[in-house]
Amino acid sequence: TSKLNRLRDRPSTTAVELPPLSRWPLPDLEAQELQAWAVSSRPEVAAADARLAAAASGIELAAKRFKPDLTFGLSWTAVEKRDDRAGRLAPPEDDGDDIFAVTGSLNLPVRRRKLEAGVREAHERRWAAEEAKRAVLAEIDGSIGDLTTRLPLLDQHLSLLDEVLITQAREALRSADIAYSTGRLNAVDLLDAEVVLLQVQIAAARTRADRVVALVSLERAVGRPIPREDSP
Repeated sequence: TSKLNRLRDRPSTTAVELPPLSRWPLPDLEAQELQAWAVSSRPEVAAADARLAAAASGIELAAKRFKPDLTFGLSWTAVEKRDDRAGRLAPPEDDGDDIFAVTGSLNLPVRRRKLEAGVREAHERRWAAEEAKRAVLAEIDGSIGDLTTRLPLLDQHLSLLDEVLITQAREALRSADIAYSTGRLNAVDLLDAEVVLLQVQIAAARTRADRVVALVSLERAVGRPIPREDSP
């Protein structure tokens, strides 16, 4: 219950209602297809791609700083004629004429060491972003590969427990109970048979829980619900 709630981002004590195992079949999908889904669905991959795009833009911008920067500006200011008494008696020169201005500036890349350091920093940011994306993809590949390998083994283990070992343990307990009632076994032997059945039942319950946790973990690794046979 605690593991499932952690995977669902819920408090660890939240009650969990598990559906029958028949509604949780193994997904009929290859690991490569699940990995493709994860790459298109996981927000970590999208964030890594965004960091790569930002790093590429940073490299381009750092390279442009080596080129001269020529800037032109044009401004216009509307000027009204003076309407006060002094202005009317002795209007200033160009009274009411609008003001036009043209500006220009030229920046030269003279601090080349600083600019070169900026380029190196931009490349380092790109390499760090590439490494971060590789780490995300490796984590996805490892998680999906582990879970798609583990789930069939859990199914085989559960089938062995449910279809063979529990039946055998029940038959052994029934035989021990008959033998105990006829005096051929003592109470300790009967308790041993009951303990064996309990251990097998606990192993089956633990395997069933591990299987559900693995299925939910696979959906979390993929980043989206996995279609099942009962899905519409």
